[in-house]
Amino acid sequence: MNRKNLSSLVITLLGGIFLNACGGDGGKGVISVEPIPIYNHAYQENYVADSIDDIVANARGAYVLVDPFSKGVIEHIETIKANNNQVGGYISAGTGETYREDFGELEPFLTTKAWAEWSDE
Repeated sequence: MNRKNLSSLVITLLGGIFLNACGGDGGKGVISVEPIPIYNHAYQENYVADSIDDIVANARGAYVLVDPFSKGVIEHIETIKANNNQVGGYISAGTGETYREDFGELEPFLTTKAWAEWSDE
């Protein structure tokens, strides 16, 4: 099971539990929760980030999180939105990952204190 499907399953299960616990179905015992696919181009929660090409080709009715500063992303946002997707942008103000290809450009604007939890940020 890939990460998108697993996320959809978790959202569906949690939504169903919440509706049952809160009586959201009017006491009829009927739960109607549609899973929402999730694409994550922006940061390391994925083992492999979803590529913009994959998102454009496959995301339909999904939540898509993108890194708006990555090359080629901005040009695709309208296409992604046209497929009934919700698009969110992830930015990290003041921090940068050492493995990013643009780290040298960002470094003069970054905080000098490293995160204890993330040695590469």
